[in-house]
Amino acid sequence: MYDTATTYNVTAGVGLFNGSLVAPFIENLHKTAPGYPFETMPYSYYMLSSNLVANPLYSTWSDPVQCDHQAGECDSYVLSGGVVMSTPWIPTGYANHPLVKIEETPVLQLDFLRGNGTTNFRDTDCLYFGQRKVLMGIRFCLRRHELDSRSLVIGWSTP
Repeated sequence: MYDTATTYNVTAGVGLFNGSLVAPFIENLHKTAPGYPFETMPYSYYMLSSNLVANPLYSTWSDPVQCDHQAGECDSYVLSGGVVMSTPWIPTGYANHPLVKIEETPVLQLDFLRGNGTTNFRDTDCLYFGQRKVLMGIRFCLRRHELDSRSLVIGWSTP
C-alpha cells in the first residue's frame, strides 16, 4: 500500500475527437502562406505523430485484446494522454510520493498486428493524404473489425 500525499479531481485521458474541425484548421494554415505549393502543417504535429505510440509520456505497453503477443502476432499500447495532459497539474513538493494514481480515465487501446499483406480494404475504407503537391503522401485506411464491432482495423501505405 502506498501513502497518499493528496487527493483531488483532475481531467485526464483521451477525449473525443471532432474530425470536422480538421479541414477548417488546414485551410487556415494554407491562408498563412498564399501560393505556397506544398501542404502546410505545424512542426509540433509532425513531431508528435512520429512517436506518439512509443512515447511513454502518452502511452504504455499493454496486453493485446485481439491478438496473441506471446506468439509474436502483435504489440499493443494504451494511449492515455499521459500525466502531462492532466489538469490541474500534479502538485510539486512531495519528494516522498513519486507515484500518481488517476482513476476512471478514458483511454484508447491499439493492437498492432504484424502485417503480412492479407488485410484487404475497400476504396471506401481509405483516404489519401497528400493531394496538394506534398513531398510525402500516405493512404490511410480504417474499417470496423469483422468479428468485433467495437474494434477497428487500421492500415496505411504510401500511394
